[in-house]
Amino acid sequence: MIADSRFSEILCSGANPAKAVWACTSPGCMGYGMACEDSKCGCKTQHHGHSMVMIGGLDETLSAPPVLSEDSAALKDSINGFIDGWIAELQQLKKSHNDHITAHAESGQNHTVLKRKLLRR
Repeated sequence: MIADSRFSEILCSGANPAKAVWACTSPGCMGYGMACEDSKCGCKTQHHGHSMVMIGGLDETLSAPPVLSEDSAALKDSINGFIDGWIAELQQLKKSHNDHITAHAESGQNHTVLKRKLLRR
């Protein structure tokens, strides 16, 4: 598990630092955010009344892929539909442009022979 490999060396801030298993998630907390599971350790005193989560659980939460709300997912699909439509129109415009350039180049070549013949007179 990711938590075991990534967080195994994080220690609490107590007098005898131990392996941290809790992380403070309270906004504005100015203390060291990691705490061990020893109830007698002083590392938790600076987080009295704060929200704490287990580091393993925090890792699972952070590793989870983001989930869009139904409205956001519908909006994303709608915008992707518009973009796909515009891409198709631009591809058709590109094809039409290339066909026009090819036709123009071919018509210019036909007149080039006529021009040479008229200039040689």
